[in-house]
Amino acid sequence: MLRTVADLANGADFANYVSEANSSAAIQRLDFLDLISPDGTIISSAHWPARFGYKQRWFLDRGTALPQQAFLKHVEISPERSELAMLCLRTLHTHGANFYLIGGRRLGNVVQSLTAPEGLRVSIYSAPEQGQGEIVGTTRTI
Repeated sequence: MLRTVADLANGADFANYVSEANSSAAIQRLDFLDLISPDGTIISSAHWPARFGYKQRWFLDRGTALPQQAFLKHVEISPERSELAMLCLRTLHTHGANFYLIGGRRLGNVVQSLTAPEGLRVSIYSAPEQGQGEIVGTTRTI
């Protein structure tokens, strides 16, 4: 991704990198990966490639500093549906510009990887964020 960002910062056409997130997400076993330009434009999205060229709304509308730790967020996966995910945001600084990687996994996959004492039931309920799809619930009895 660093090479990709360096190319983009040097004026490469964003359209040439529309599929870049797919291969990187597969290598890192991520369900979600977006490469975002300094102005919030989606350059590449592993989970929704058709979003190329759109602005990442929640990223632009933030009223606080960028998160430095993993965070939970509903991720739109289609116009009608979103899924709760554990995401992480990283800044890639090159040639005086900040590009951003937002990647993570479906929360259900994260819950599946938990090891808990016998008999413990892990349950997560989340109401969708304003203007986003359906309610997401994950339950796993361990």
